[in-house]
Amino acid sequence: MQPDYPPLRTLIGGPCRAQGHCVPYWRLGVSADDSKNPPDEGKDPLDSPSPMDRDAADWPGIADDWDPLADDGDDWEQAAAPEPGPNSSERLVAAICYGSLLVLPFAIPLIVLVSRTRTRFQHYHAVQSLALAVSVTLLWIAMLLGAGVFGSTLPFIGWLAGGMLLCLMPITWMIAVAVALWVAWQALQGRTASIPLLAEFLRYRGWLPADE
Repeated sequence: MQPDYPPLRTLIGGPCRAQGHCVPYWRLGVSADDSKNPPDEGKDPLDSPSPMDRDAADWPGIADDWDPLADDGDDWEQAAAPEPGPNSSERLVAAICYGSLLVLPFAIPLIVLVSRTRTRFQHYHAVQSLALAVSVTLLWIAMLLGAGVFGSTLPFIGWLAGGMLLCLMPITWMIAVAVALWVAWQALQGRTASIPLLAEFLRYRGWLPADE
């Protein structure tokens, strides 16, 4: 004999206790609150708001504003602090690297480069000042060789050409000193000034960082 179950509307509208049969709410897709408040006529009970939706409606603004990835006290990403600028001693050492071009063109930059306590700022200016000293030295050697070759192979004209090259040597020296003093002043101000052409060559060779 088939058990006599109650009508479907009775099952949806409230708890079923007919002839000892009880149909749980979770099998019907509704909650206990839904059983107390039956749905309207002609409306699908599955379209009614869920308990989670009703809780969100009871607390307006919380469900919409809450973001699970938002900051809840733990910093997911911390902005990188800006790198502090060079102090006065670092600026002074960088400026001395260029000032040594007048007395010891290679000594001070090499000492800074082999030092384990050098900073990035000091390394930058030590490499550039050493490259400036090497460039001026090579230029002088080329002028001396050119003057000697012209003077020994071409009489009169070679002597004039050699004399002109010898006259250009102090001019190139003064230009190099002026550039060194200008970059040394920039180093005292805490700036990483670049010497045109020379700095581009050093970056191309990888001896200077590309971002400075």
